[in-house]
Amino acid sequence: NLYTLPDYLKSAGYVTGLYGKWHLGHTTDAPHPGEYGIDEHLTMMSSGPMLPRTGSNLSAVFGFTNGAVDEALDFLDRHQSERFYLAVWMVLPHAPLDPTEEQMAQYAYSVPPQVPDRGTKAVYYTAISEADRQVGRLLAKLDELGLSDTTMVAFTSDNGPEDIYIQE
Repeated sequence: NLYTLPDYLKSAGYVTGLYGKWHLGHTTDAPHPGEYGIDEHLTMMSSGPMLPRTGSNLSAVFGFTNGAVDEALDFLDRHQSERFYLAVWMVLPHAPLDPTEEQMAQYAYSVPPQVPDRGTKAVYYTAISEADRQVGRLLAKLDELGLSDTTMVAFTSDNGPEDIYIQE
């Protein structure tokens, strides 16, 4: 029988939450995060409740990442006085990456003209910057709630560095 980290934490009195990319199957017979010890979850690419995409002017990848962080911030507000485990699995920088021209404007001159595929690099840099901005929102919320000194934050990636040349 599978026993996961969230299962252990729940047995120790933690409330558990997960928001973001699940990607362990999204057919009706696929297990959802609740079957792995997650109390509250909204995901994309799962059979459980789906994550809302926020930011009407954002692409799917950027919008789902923004939505995951929005939901995580709400989780922190609701559970700030409890012991909690919160996983935020951002979609960024997973392809397809399609930031708006406005988002990419910050890199218009950052990539030297002699670099091949300047536009592709600017797209990737924009995705990394947006992921960083979203992490900043989470860390700022921990500061605001006075939880920074008692909360462990770990950063990982779901599939290593993205191939920035993927076109869909």
